[in-house]
Amino acid sequence: MNSSKGDRATGVPETPEAAYSLKTVHKMLPLVGRIVDDILNRQHALERLEPEQARLDRQRRDLSWPERQRRYQVQEELAQAERALNEVRDELAGLHVVLLLGDAAAEADVLARAARRSLRVEGLGPTWMRDTGVPRPGGVIVGYAAPPEHAFGPALRVLTEVLGGRPADIPW
Repeated sequence: MNSSKGDRATGVPETPEAAYSLKTVHKMLPLVGRIVDDILNRQHALERLEPEQARLDRQRRDLSWPERQRRYQVQEELAQAERALNEVRDELAGLHVVLLLGDAAAEADVLARAARRSLRVEGLGPTWMRDTGVPRPGGVIVGYAAPPEHAFGPALRVLTEVLGGRPADIPW
């Protein structure tokens, strides 16, 4: 490539990496919880409007003028709710936590314990780009971009146990 961007993809903005302590991440969990609540509220709004839209669409040829107006209003509300849902989901896109565990052996141990508990987390080891001969820390990458509502709390509890913590330490 002849550009000054090197081997980065053209047009993709570079995002700064940030590392936070576990204490800081723990403080951020309520924010993530509020974002998840926003997602659920917007999904419920869609679920509430979709049956009404289906009914009005089925009866569209026999609707009175006020009913036609309501049909258009429901279409607009649905479009707005879908846009809002996508915006909130975008806030969580790519959001993850990297937990440093010391070395590759500690990483392998945590991955094995998580697998035995049917919890899938990614190891940090395969993400390193080049082997420079410098020891790299082991760790796990925990993604929580779009968890199903019923599974997020239990998965976080299992992860806490796998890492040697107490499930009561987490807010869910």
